[in-house]
Amino acid sequence: MKATLEFELPEDEAELKISVQAMELLCSLRDFYDRLRTLKKHGHGYQSADEAIDCLLSDYCDAMQRWIDG
Repeated sequence: MKATLEFELPEDEAELKISVQAMELLCSLRDFYDRLRTLKKHGHGYQSADEAIDCLLSDYCDAMQRWIDG
């Protein structure tokens, strides 16, 4: 079985990039999931919910930036 995707460029350039790099995006999301799972399983040293949210937001942004730069 074969599948063919077609994109109208330059209008669909973002969709093309997502399609081509879907596996890298999935890996980035999986890395973030693993980070959350580790914190839940082994605990953390955050002093407040705000500190935890700030740190996790930073981790998420890093994961997404690696995908964008990839």
